[in-house]
Amino acid sequence: MLTHHLEGKTVARVALEVLFANRLYFGTAGIRGPIRPGPAGTNRVVIGKTTASVARYLLSAADDSVPMDIGIVVAVTLEPNMKLVPETSQKFFLALA
Repeated sequence: MLTHHLEGKTVARVALEVLFANRLYFGTAGIRGPIRPGPAGTNRVVIGKTTASVARYLLSAADDSVPMDIGIVVAVTLEPNMKLVPETSQKFFLALA
């Protein structure tokens, strides 16, 4: 796709704009979006940034007088390749714990 964009092909330019023009946002149902590259898709970078933000919030909200023995639940749909969500989330939570 990038090669086609560099060659001046409009279809590739439009496809890249779709992938990189917007971002996924964290809402009441978490983050949702198609698995694809760029900040508008569900991918390891977007999941990692979201997980790191949630982990930092939980750690900052913790009361030092109370032991922090909590569990985290990551729910996903049954769509293909969605296992990347809990796998990536787990790595980030463990790294920041």
